[in-house]
Order: sequence, then C-alpha cells, then structure tokens
Amino acid sequence: MIVFYLVIGGAVKLLHVEGEREFEVGHVEPGGLVGEMSFFDRQPRTVRLKARRSGVRLLEINRQMYNRLRIAEPYIATNLLEFVVRSLDYLVRHLSDENAKLHKQVTGLGYR
Repeated sequence: MIVFYLVIGGAVKLLHVEGEREFEVGHVEPGGLVGEMSFFDRQPRTVRLKARRSGVRLLEINRQMYNRLRIAEPYIATNLLEFVVRSLDYLVRHLSDENAKLHKQVTGLGYR
C-alpha cells in the first residue's frame, strides 16, 4: 500500500540499508513528513524508517484517504499538498547546501 506519514510525536530515523548494514542518513522530528516522494511519484522508497526512541506517533495518509480528501475536503487537501511541496523544497535546499559544503571540503576550498 502506498502511504506517507506525518510525524505527530517523537522522531524517526531515516536509514539507508546495504545488505546487512544500515546507517542513519537523517531524521524527522514532529511536524515532518516521511514517504511523501514515494507517495506521489510511486517509486520505491530508498530509506527505511525506525523510531529514534519509544513513543513515536505517526499519522498515516494512504491513497484512498488522500483521494477522499481531494473530493470531500479540497481546502484540507490543498493545504496538505502545499505542506508536501514545502517539505520537498526544504529537503532539496538542505541537500544542496550539504552537497556544497562537502564539495568545498573535498576540493580544499573549505579549509583556511
């Protein structure tokens, strides 16, 4: 089932898995979204989620729920979609900044 999640409480780790190994590549705090890219582009996820500690609460939004919202509550669906766009925009900007920092370090431009 294709779903995405809004983190309501606690935090989740984003893990990249290679065979038997997994390493943390990020985390999502309350108010953040997880799985939204896969939900909309219908491509497989590239990370696995794991609770950082007990007490994580997630709101699951599945395709059927989202489609119902679009028809019955277009205002809510529009706000949800705008939230997803802002979340993805933040992700792209954050990764671009991190990529630039890494590039400076690798090429020696970040050292004085």
